[in-house]
Amino acid sequence: MRMPPGLLEEQFTHIISTIAGEFPRLAYLHPTEPRVGGNRIADPDSDAGGANIDWARKAWGEREGSPFFSAGGYTREDALDTAEKYGGAIVFGRLFLANPDLPLRLRHNVNLNDYDRSTFYSQGPKGYTDYKFSSELPN
Repeated sequence: MRMPPGLLEEQFTHIISTIAGEFPRLAYLHPTEPRVGGNRIADPDSDAGGANIDWARKAWGEREGSPFFSAGGYTREDALDTAEKYGGAIVFGRLFLANPDLPLRLRHNVNLNDYDRSTFYSQGPKGYTDYKFSSELPN
């Protein structure tokens, strides 16, 4: 269950603005886009109702040395578009587990491995060290 968008924006805009004012040298802000719905990537056109965290970006503002790190179900294309439009940094979590060479795959537009969520937080190498590096990458 989600907070109603208006209430969420009102409460967290106040919190973010207060933090920005009280701690101007805070290293970064790291919110998650609403397209991540629990254990799955939500359909932004239906699940998130077109919601995004642009209001949080605005509340944080342009801050020298204190970037906005955005996470939440990004594809390569979404990440590039968002970084170009807003700046800051795009964060990948789940995809990094399944793609130990993720930065190179993104740079060279190489297909990504799918992750196996059932192996997250397990005790052993399965799902952490058994994903293969891409053979499609240039040497």
